Amino acid sequence: MSDSKHIDNLERDWAAGKLVPETAPVDAAGPAPDDPHPEDFYMPPKKRHVFSHWAMLGVAAVAAFFLWGERDPLRYYLSNEQPIDVGHFGNTHPEGSEAGHWVKLSGIASPVRGTYTRFFTEYELLHLIGTPILVQRAEGKDVAEYRGYAFNWKGEGRLFRLADVPELEGVRKAFAEKGELSETSEVFLVKEGDVPRRGWGPLGPIAVYLALFGVNLFFGLRRLRAERAARAVSPGAAT
Repeated sequence: MSDSKHIDNLERDWAAGKLVPETAPVDAAGPAPDDPHPEDFYMPPKKRHVFSHWAMLGVAAVAAFFLWGERDPLRYYLSNEQPIDVGHFGNTHPEGSEAGHWVKLSGIASPVRGTYTRFFTEYELLHLIGTPILVQRAEGKDVAEYRGYAFNWKGEGRLFRLADVPELEGVRKAFAEKGELSETSEVFLVKEGDVPRRGWGPLGPIAVYLALFGVNLFFGLRRLRAERAARAVSPGAAT
């Protein structure tokens, strides 16, 4: 059969409705040839994250800052130093001891107290009568029982100069206004119970800061690398 006759038969069958036009397979469909970026047709929707890599790296930086601040408490906690006896009942000499060391002492706690909260923990400040020493102790049942009364106090802890403890700025003035401390002489602070190798010390906060730093740094860098890789293969990467 000649080609012209075959074409005539096809046209006749088409006119009679015997032929159905062929359609391209679905999987063969694609973008128009004049599409400047045909790969966009196949690009999946962009996944959005709750926290950007910058937010996670920022949290890691803050955690690293607090972690660095724990280096001195950790060094004290792991030290092998012995306690220094700085005196008893008014005959105390804290100025002879280097700040930041483990000391032990005793005295009479004044009925005048102060309180403050730090990191969700309530503390009481008491003055040892006749000394330039304040004692910081965590709130508890024994603290409440003696509130408003003078009592014999004996304990040990870490010695600081009050001027070196920024969170207690203004405490000297508050106690001086009540006649407990001098407004000019140097004042010392003993953190009761803060002794080397006892309890958890700074290990708890260090563990929290270290976990925050490690997790956020790992996932922040991982997300940053993934976003850079995605931009490298995106249509606008070469522009």
